[in-house]
Order: sequence, then C-alpha cells, then structure tokens
Amino acid sequence: LKIVTEQAYPRNFEKLGYLQVIPGTYTMGGYEIFMVYLVNQEGNIVACLTPMEDYENLYSLKGISCWDLDGDGLKDIAVLAKYSYEGENHEMITKTDYSIYYQRTGGFDIDTDFENYYRCTEENTLEELVTKIREYWGWKVETEVLK
Repeated sequence: LKIVTEQAYPRNFEKLGYLQVIPGTYTMGGYEIFMVYLVNQEGNIVACLTPMEDYENLYSLKGISCWDLDGDGLKDIAVLAKYSYEGENHEMITKTDYSIYYQRTGGFDIDTDFENYYRCTEENTLEELVTKIREYWGWKVETEVLK
C-alpha cells in the first residue's frame, strides 16, 4: 500500500464526522489499483472508494474535491484522474476520467446520473468538473471558492 500523504487532507463530512481523505495505491498482479480512503480520528478506515473502475493503472491524479455537489447540504467527493490501459496493439493508452461519490446517511453512493450526461476531456480541470456537476444539479458556485 502506498499512501500519497502530500495530497491527504482533513474534512468534516457532516453525517460521518471529521475524516482524513487519503489517496493511495496498492499493487495487485502487476497493476496499480487507485483507492481513496476515508479515515476517522481513531485511524480506522470508514470508507474505501475505488474510482478507477475498469482501467488498468493510475497514470496521474489530477485532484480530489470535497464539496456539496448535489445541493443536499452534505459534502460529496469528486475525483479526477488520468488512467492507463493497454490498447489492441499492446500500446499504452491514457484517458482522463472522473468519479463522483454522493454522501448519504450511511456512507457514499457512486454517481449514476451525471456520468450519463457529461464526458470529460483530457483538458478538463477539477474546478471545471465541479462547476459542471453543481450546474447539473441546479447550483452555482463562485470559482475562486474552489481553489
């Protein structure tokens, strides 16, 4: 397990309390599996998110944002990363993709609505993505607040 401590940060997740958001990877069968761990003040993992879905490796993490994305008053999590996978001719292909996790009373639910509406590009930033998600749910956000 490799923790990316320089990108770990604390957040108060209302229903779930004060948690450390800690990105990391672990290697399994030659592949680097990207995970986002939510750890409470006692050091226990209370949630483990796997944003890379069917991609083979994490190429680079573009960012993680903890914001109320859907307007329900609870912080959600958006992850933007570049992933790699092997193409038909055994070439490495990279693709930027995102995952959204909505906080609910008992934990987090992965998004199934916004992903059908919006596909990101290699040029997308996390700030642009968060703005688009909030607009989708009918909320506006001042971009300087996201920095």
